[in-house]
Amino acid sequence: MSTRRQVRVAPSFFDRLDELLPEERGTSGVPSTADFLLHEIPPLIDLLALDYEAATLEVGGVPGVRVLFGC
Repeated sequence: MSTRRQVRVAPSFFDRLDELLPEERGTSGVPSTADFLLHEIPPLIDLLALDYEAATLEVGGVPGVRVLFGC
């Protein structure tokens, strides 16, 4: 049995991402939606899949909810 956890991204995340990032990379260095999905999301998914409890913090008073902070 694998120790890798299944990680799912809420559909609302993609809606919000489309609101925040442009469809194409700009000359100012702002990444596109595709850039974010190809370069930023995979390492986060891997981190959560392999080390969920160590990578996240419990949300006090909200059972079963954890948060990931990153920079």
